[in-house]
Parts: sequence; C-alpha cells; structure tokens
Amino acid sequence: MRKVRTHATIWIMLAAALLVGCAQPATGDNDLAARRIRVVATTGMVGDLVRNVGGERVDVVTLMGPGVDPHLYEASADDVEQLQRSVVSLTAVGAFNAVGSVLVVALMVAPPAAAYLLTDRLPRMLALSALLGALAAILGCWAAFALDASIAGAMAVVTGLIFCLAWMFAPQRGLLAQVVRRVRQRWEFAQAMLAVHLLHHQATAQAVVECQAAHLSEHLNWSPAFTERVVRRAEQRGLLAQQNGMLTLTDQGRRFVATILGGDGL
Repeated sequence: MRKVRTHATIWIMLAAALLVGCAQPATGDNDLAARRIRVVATTGMVGDLVRNVGGERVDVVTLMGPGVDPHLYEASADDVEQLQRSVVSLTAVGAFNAVGSVLVVALMVAPPAAAYLLTDRLPRMLALSALLGALAAILGCWAAFALDASIAGAMAVVTGLIFCLAWMFAPQRGLLAQVVRRVRQRWEFAQAMLAVHLLHHQATAQAVVECQAAHLSEHLNWSPAFTERVVRRAEQRGLLAQQNGMLTLTDQGRRFVATILGGDGL
C-alpha cells in the first residue's frame, strides 16, 4: 500500500504541475487587488513595519512574539514550516517572472519527485534534487543550442526525461525493480507452497501420491511446465530432493518451512 501511495502522490504532483503550468489565470485584476497578502516576519519590529506599509492588504505572521530575545529564540516546527513556505513562495514568484511558469514548475516538481524515488533520507534527497535540477538545466541548455530550440522548453523536457528514467530504473521504487520483485515473490511463494505441501503429506499414507512430482500439478492446481520449474528451483536451493519421482524435504527445506510457519510446522 505504501508503494501505491508513493506513486499516486508523485503522479498527482506531476499532473498538478502540468495544470499549473498550462492553465490561464482565472481571476481578474480586481480580484487579485482585493486579496490580502500573507507575510511572514521574523521579529515584531519587522512585523510592525510591514503592517504600517501594507495596511489592510497584508496579513502578518510574526515568528518572535513581544519580549522574545532573538539571541535566545528557538524555532518550533511550525516556525520552520512557515519559513519554508516563505522561501518557496519567494523563489517561485521571482522565478515566474524570470523564466516563465513551465520551467519553474518543471524544476520545482520533477527533480524532487525523481529524488524521492531514489532515496528515503531527507539530506540525500535534497542534495539529489539540486543535482538533478542542475543536470537538467545543463543538458537542456546544451540540447536547446544543438537543436536551435527554446531553452526553457528543452530544460523542461529534460526534467521530464530524468523523472521517467528514475521512475523506470530506481533501485527500490522503480517500475523495473517492482516487476523483478513481483516475479521473485511469485517463485518464492510457489516454492513455499510446495515445501508446505510436502511437509504435510510426507510420512503419511497419501505420501506415495501427494509427494509424486508427476501428480503435483494436479494437487496444487499448477500447469505441468510451471510445476517442473518450481521443483527445479527448489532443488537448486537445496529445499528438496527427488528420487524415482518422489520428492522429500531436506533439512534446509524443513528449516525453510519452519521459518514460514513461525516454528509451528515441525
């Protein structure tokens, strides 16, 4: 479920980025003028200055209340979040005017999303985001000069390609890694079913039939080809031995079943 939520979150971020980059403003100048601007100030002195300048058009949030010594101030989690939002807003507003909305959204979403696929550690994720963003800018600029195309568009395309590569080949969360993991889990589950089946029927009156390799596909509802491959893989792992078509668990196979059943299978 965590992997599903991870990929859903990333795709929602990318879809939102596309909508933000391509959408036209829905509000007029009058609506924008009527809005109150939210301002984060560090000290009460700065907050008072902003209120005097902005008047009724600003909502001021002061991190340090009255009587707080800046030298003894310790930021709370709420304060850090406010500062982070302020820095992101300042960066976005300045960048929108400088390079345009498409490139800003691409660089703010695709590199962090790619870094999120590559690592779980926040410091490494931040470093990877910056590195991937710089790499996209360099490659995009080079491609734009080589193809005589838009620099911003080329950079945005490269960020998308970087994200697609991370989504495909990330070691843990990548699409290819998930396919390999599911195939491995399928074989692991099949060998576990086979081992448990043999344990439950060996040394019983039905063992002559239930533990025969030729009859396993019928009892486990597998195809003969799939059954043969599962038996071969289990033999290669040393979980079972085969003699005259009769399958028996080895000591390693018994330990394997005990691990699966939590020690209750022996």
